This record gives sequence, structure tokens and C-alpha cells, in this order.
Amino acid sequence: MGEKDISLKILEYYSDVFADIVNGLMFEGRPVVTEDALVDLPGPHSEFMADDHTLHEQERDVSKLWTSRNMILSLVGLENQSDVDYDMPLRLISYDGASYKSQLLADKENEPKVRYPVITIVLYFGTRRWTGCTRLSERVNVSDNLRPFFNDYTARVYEIAFLEDEQIAHFTSDFRILAEYCVKSRKDPYYVPSPQVIRHVEELMNAFAALAGDRKSKLLLPLLAKKGDSMPLFNVFEFREELGKARGLEEALIGQVIKKYRRGMSVEDIARETESEPETVEKYITCIDACGPDCAASDVFNMLHPQEAARRKAAEAIIRQDAAESVVS
Repeated sequence: MGEKDISLKILEYYSDVFADIVNGLMFEGRPVVTEDALVDLPGPHSEFMADDHTLHEQERDVSKLWTSRNMILSLVGLENQSDVDYDMPLRLISYDGASYKSQLLADKENEPKVRYPVITIVLYFGTRRWTGCTRLSERVNVSDNLRPFFNDYTARVYEIAFLEDEQIAHFTSDFRILAEYCVKSRKDPYYVPSPQVIRHVEELMNAFAALAGDRKSKLLLPLLAKKGDSMPLFNVFEFREELGKARGLEEALIGQVIKKYRRGMSVEDIARETESEPETVEKYITCIDACGPDCAASDVFNMLHPQEAARRKAAEAIIRQDAAESVVS
């Protein structure tokens, strides 16, 4: 994931965000894991000493120990993905196996050997559905006579951009804002988050910028950080180098939908041929019907994004203000 991965790791490393992700995805929002029950590990690695006394390591994205009354309940790891990885079950086996190996090597003489489980979940931020393997048996060929003896390892993959509204409501940290943006922007590239309270301002903004692929948004980080905790998040997104290109791409898609719809094609067929979500096609068709027989792609776009010009103007004003303040300082 490159820069995306680094930005997400930094945000997720905060214990309030980490606990919120675990509670939101694993426990349906119940506050099972608390921030103060999490213990940071020395680094992002699962380390173990091999039989030849050489140190080996498996690099994780983010992991913490979940404790209670000075006892370790579990090691919990988060792995970020922006692309589908068909080998994900194998990767998780290597991460988790290294963590179990480290427990064996940490034993001391005359001390009880306490073991704890290792749990790893995958956060998939892609805008296409996950089509990779989630079970080891989907990746390796297992004959029928071996299946009774085969341990079918499972990769628990959460598709962040496809979470339902009730699932997003389970989150209470800055991750809720990020998850909501992933879901909404997948359906509408011009989606604008409402002003919300942010705890980790710069970290969240960097994660947004990385996911949006927006370099210019980073110019706004100093201004946003000094404006306080409650701010309109659209400042980060609206001034994009490729805003015009994005509009052109969407209008081209709308044009295809108009032609196919007028030929009598169904929503499902249009969605399949244009590689679009059915709800997106239905949204376009609703506007096409409202526009009438002379409807153009630009008319549909303007109906769907009536505030685009105002938002861009506001973002440009913020950039001018930031530049003016920089000159003064």
C-alpha cells in the first residue's frame, strides 16, 4: 500500500482508534476492548529465534497486546490492504505463527508457561469487492482424502468501503469518519463529510489524503491543524488536481448509461457493461427521467452535484488564505 499503508498505520496505532476498530468490527460496537487495556509492542514485527539462533521476523502493520489485570488476553493484529491478495491466508499464517513462536521462545525456567491467542483481521480499503481467498483451502489444492486432516485457516477480511450504515455507527473514534468517507466516496466521488470533531487531526488528514490520492490536500494540513478540533472536512478533498478529470470521467459514464437506457437495457445489464454498481446506475436513471428526453450527461451531473462549484470555491479560498498567512509569517 506504500504511502497509504504508512498513513493508516500511524492513525491505527493510537490505542483509542485501535480499540474502536476491534470493538466495531469484532464485537458489533460493544466496548469490550478498552484503550487502557492495550499495550504497545516494541515494533511492528513478530520476532522469533530460529533453531540456528538467528533472529527472524515477520512484519505486521499494527499489533497490540490486549491485557486485563496484568494478564495477556490476546495479541491482536491489523493488516491493511488496498488491493486483493489471493495469498492472504498464507500471509496471516506466517504472521500469527511467528507470534506463537515468540511465545515459545519467551519461556523462562521455573515459570508457568501461559499461552494467549493471536487474532489478526484484515482491513480492506479497496473500492471493488474482495475477490481473494479467505480460506486456505481456496488457495491450496486439498484432495478429498486429506480434508479430514487439513486445518483450514481463515482470513477475516472486512471490506471497509462496503460497510453498512449500522456497522459504521458502531465506531466512535476518528476511524468512523474515515470509514464513512470510504463508503460514501465509493458511491459519490464528490461526497463531502460534514464538520465533525477530530481527535487526531493531522493523522486523520494524512490518511484521508493517502486514500484520496490527493497531493494538494496536504498543503492544507497546517491550516487545518491550527483551526481546532471541529472543522469542515471538505477542505481536504475539494481542491484536487484532477477534479476536472474526475468530472469528465463521470460524465462519460453517464453518457454511456443514457445511451444504453434509451435502448431499453435493464439496470443490471447497464451496470455489468459499464462495470458500475447497480445503485449508481439507478441514481443516474432517476436523474435522466427527471431531465426529460433531451437530457445530457452534464445535466445529470449538475443534478447530482449542485454544490460542486461552491465547494471548490470555498476550498480555493482556504488555500489563498493559507498562502497569505504563510507570506505574512
